[in-house]
Amino acid sequence: MTDPKYFTTNKKREIFELKAELNNEKKEKRKEAGKKVIAAMTVGKDVSSLFPDVVNCMQTDNLELKKLVYHYLMNYDCEDPDPLIRALTVRTMGCIRVDKITEYLCEPLCKCLKDEDPYVWKTAAVCVGAVKNNLDVFYFSWLIPLNVLFVEDGKMEHQVFLATSKDIPNENELQFQVKECHFNADTVSSKFQNNNVYTIAKRNVEGQDMLYQSLKLTNGIWILAELRIQPGNPNYTLSLKCRAPEVSQYIYQVYNSVLKN
Repeated sequence: MTDPKYFTTNKKREIFELKAELNNEKKEKRKEAGKKVIAAMTVGKDVSSLFPDVVNCMQTDNLELKKLVYHYLMNYDCEDPDPLIRALTVRTMGCIRVDKITEYLCEPLCKCLKDEDPYVWKTAAVCVGAVKNNLDVFYFSWLIPLNVLFVEDGKMEHQVFLATSKDIPNENELQFQVKECHFNADTVSSKFQNNNVYTIAKRNVEGQDMLYQSLKLTNGIWILAELRIQPGNPNYTLSLKCRAPEVSQYIYQVYNSVLKN
């Protein structure tokens, strides 16, 4: 990339030529064009019009070319003033299924998860689930607030909740203690609903409030929760049940965080 030829272009024809080269049938031509685009960005030239052409280059099995696409996206369009471009960029990032690149997506993804535009951060949340399939989505759990991965349609019908609970093996149920909490059951329900965790039912058994809740992750995993609140006792008992019990520890961390704020 330090080769001077990548930095010396005819300004008048530069964009036109780059567009043609990025769409060339030959892989080597597209790779060379990608290097020229990155070089142009490095010296501050506007190559925003090449966005669709650069993204199209992602349809390749060439690792170097995919890395060039990634650098273009990360260093340019994640900062674009147009929220639609930012959202499209982060969604494209999620499709670059290359292990050597995935670990570098954390920073731009986290930035987009905190974007002021709801469309951008919702797209980023979905992207997190796409980047790392199934349980590996929690690769990001220490860098972002995990509750952004809870989708809005995570409320189960009462009968579905009961049937699902019976269907999931009992050995998948894990129990945790959430300490030093001082909210009543109604306040707890309200706080969690704001984070897409829904109370399906509420019971009072021998003076103890029991909340039955459901939530759904962007990768489709359902979590069933039972939260026991004893008046006067600052320690709540949380039981979590799902088909992938490995995620329960992370869900507990979310509960602990929400109940402490």
